Amino acid sequence: MPLPHKSLPDQEVRRNFEALENRVVQPHQMHFPLSTSLPTSPSNGMLTAYDTGTEGIVWMFRYNADSASSYKWEFVGGSPLSANENGSFTESSTGYSAPDDSLGPDLTLPLAGDYYVEVAALMNTNTSLDEGFMSFNVGGSGASDNTAARSRASQGSQEEIFHPRRRVLITGAAASATVATRYKQSGGTVDISLRELWILPKRVS
Repeated sequence: MPLPHKSLPDQEVRRNFEALENRVVQPHQMHFPLSTSLPTSPSNGMLTAYDTGTEGIVWMFRYNADSASSYKWEFVGGSPLSANENGSFTESSTGYSAPDDSLGPDLTLPLAGDYYVEVAALMNTNTSLDEGFMSFNVGGSGASDNTAARSRASQGSQEEIFHPRRRVLITGAAASATVATRYKQSGGTVDISLRELWILPKRVS
């Protein structure tokens, strides 16, 4: 929006306003070159556009020097990384394990930091009161009931189909760590398909 100087009678004052107007960056003039790394000497409030390495997925971060966290680049916009596997397998293990078809899905964290991880799957429980679980490892460990999407068959012997979903925050994850989905059941068999995994940063370094 132009500054309100056009009708000022004093030419010198008007020239000063015009010079100021020329220095103001309009929103349509702002641009953020893509980078595959974070700036090494950021100033407080600096914005950067991070190329995740996945085509079409760009994350915007703002540097917060006042944050108590060691991860001072705070996420302000962008789409999640995602992976899915439509194939099905039957889970019979009572401890968390990789899917029998070895197809995950899995994702790699591009930066160190805190992330939201979301998992979902279609689960068909075949035994009364059996439960199906979908959790994940980060860097080779960590799958637990506390981070799992889970289904539980009710009383009776009939099959029941569920599509549980779970979103949790993980903290202190290392750069290049693999988020790998893991599965188990509680006492029978569970058919698992349509597996999905999403990752979105909260703050990174």
